[in-house]
Amino acid sequence: MEIAGIAVVDVDQNTAYHLEAIQTPSARKSTLEDGQSIVDHYANIIVSRSAQLSKLSTILAVDAYFTKRKFIDPICEKTDLNIVGRLREDANLRYLYNGRQTGSKGRPKQYAGKINVKRIDKRRVTQEYEDDDVRIHAAVVNSVGLKRNVKLCYVEFLNTTGEVNTTKMFFSTDIIMTGLAILCAYRARFQMEFNFRDSKQFTGLQNSQARSKRKYIFM
Repeated sequence: MEIAGIAVVDVDQNTAYHLEAIQTPSARKSTLEDGQSIVDHYANIIVSRSAQLSKLSTILAVDAYFTKRKFIDPICEKTDLNIVGRLREDANLRYLYNGRQTGSKGRPKQYAGKINVKRIDKRRVTQEYEDDDVRIHAAVVNSVGLKRNVKLCYVEFLNTTGEVNTTKMFFSTDIIMTGLAILCAYRARFQMEFNFRDSKQFTGLQNSQARSKRKYIFM
């Protein structure tokens, strides 16, 4: 059995407050609507609650599992929420072409080549922030998989000597969001994992044998 959790995070206090848990339909039984996938089900959860969620925040931070077009498109098209998430290490991204158009017949040039995610062009994905732990580069790019432009946040995590230890790529559907804001929003999302931990340790979440949806509604 599985539940989907929704929480609101106080960024200043770095604390997540549980809002709702929704039981995930069984993959074996036809509990989903016709032609609907589990990802569609998760997207519908957010869309149906978007009016209430938008009053709390316009940023929806999700983990890497939800970096899928079937999840992102309905939310961007039907709600006022902007999504912050993490990209795969082999994400298919393209630089946007900002040069002069030729004026000849045909579709104007939109893209300026594929991004080598192992070695980004730091003239186009420019540095926005640096401290002792991270170096953040950001730019508006095109995601081929998501079929939309996103704000890329390319983060170099530094070791104690200031050398790059590892890199991760995050994104936002809000293209004016800063790279630092994207990283902070994604990091804050992890706080809801403590809600799951506490539910298992102190409320008996793993001990219940109930199968009824009504018994798994936590508000």
